[in-house]
Amino acid sequence: MDQMPPLLPPEHSDDALALDFVKLAANFRWSHGMGWMVDDGVTWDRDNDLRRYDVSRRVCRIAAAEAAMKNDAVARALTSARTVNAVLILAQSDAHMVVPPGVWDSDRLALNTPTGMVDLRTGLQRSRGIEYVTQATRVAPDGAEACPTWHRFMAQVFCGDTALVEFMQRSIGYWLTGDRREQVVHFLYGLGGNGKSVFIDFVQWLAGTYAIKLPASALMQSKGERHPTELAQLRGKRLAVSSELDENSFFNESLIKELTGDATLTARFMRGDFFEFDMTQKHVIVGNFRPRLRGGDPAIARRMLLVPFNASFRGANRDPHILEKLKAEAPAILAWAVEGAKKWHASGLAVPQVVSDASQDYMRDHDDLGQWAAECCDMSGEAKASHLYASFTAWKKARGEHPSSQTAWGGRVTTLRGVTKRMSNGVRYSGIQLKDEVFKRIVWDTR
Repeated sequence: MDQMPPLLPPEHSDDALALDFVKLAANFRWSHGMGWMVDDGVTWDRDNDLRRYDVSRRVCRIAAAEAAMKNDAVARALTSARTVNAVLILAQSDAHMVVPPGVWDSDRLALNTPTGMVDLRTGLQRSRGIEYVTQATRVAPDGAEACPTWHRFMAQVFCGDTALVEFMQRSIGYWLTGDRREQVVHFLYGLGGNGKSVFIDFVQWLAGTYAIKLPASALMQSKGERHPTELAQLRGKRLAVSSELDENSFFNESLIKELTGDATLTARFMRGDFFEFDMTQKHVIVGNFRPRLRGGDPAIARRMLLVPFNASFRGANRDPHILEKLKAEAPAILAWAVEGAKKWHASGLAVPQVVSDASQDYMRDHDDLGQWAAECCDMSGEAKASHLYASFTAWKKARGEHPSSQTAWGGRVTTLRGVTKRMSNGVRYSGIQLKDEVFKRIVWDTR
């Protein structure tokens, strides 16, 4: 049976013009939720400059010039705003134009640079080809160059701790990937003048559009809901840096768990449709002090990696031009970071003892349940849930803190060593009881 010839739309119809647009607009694509995207030779970016309209108008002008020889009225209609917009509406459904949202930046272990792609597992480089990538580093890596200023800076910032420098090399390499398997937040802390701002400012600059500054308020507890466009800006990013923390603020612990977990996010760009995307960003928080946690949630505890910055760069030790010097070594430093990614992929972050100790100290300081149990309870016998929770509530209020609900508290109390829940004339807990003086005060208050 003979194959039927393809059906062609009528000449100069909107559909015919849309097909002409597709032929001319090879560097354009359309994606649900992201809208029109345009290739600039290094990355695909949202067509915020409306360059697609220039192509559509050109198509319409060509058609109008042809039609003018037959019918001026048709020619005028072909250059109308209605026709220009109709061409774009039809073109965004063309199979050659449509790219599903999940296709963008889909290779999480590939890094886009101005000269091509880098495989972060091997360090090998390749041409970008037709890969749909929306981000790029500031420079391309060059392992043939040296970076003595960077090595000296890292040794000074981390006080000669080679294990900590090795950890940070792996961490930077991990940040450059789109992989989130570690499910951690790096918390860089220490008093001012210790090099942490220069360090993170340079890493952000080096990462180019893969990095984003995320307001610290986005990670803190808030009375209102987050605007969906605030989350949309995370799509495709690999490093999200938050700084300028409020000393009296509390982390939004549920959001921290969500942003470091496996969940997809639903968001939208301004005036755009909602879309889902898999997160690729790793969060780094920078501060002179540590924001507070509401409690010692084990899920939060394992997500926090505290990196101490204990050096001091003041007076003659301070180099006001250090950032410019580091930028001059950027290609070699990026090659060093790629080596860190290879090491991380082969054997993880290799968290040093100083980071483990600092992280555990932080969680102990914020383990309200453990502190309450140590101050108010004996870890033996048994007690009514109502008495224990009344004690916990009074203890929290005495500290000027808002207690969690009894349901949330009940879900945590069995995480204490040796404590079990049982039903006997109401809810009771074995392996814990109030100290005598606390029990007398609580029973008196609840009568």
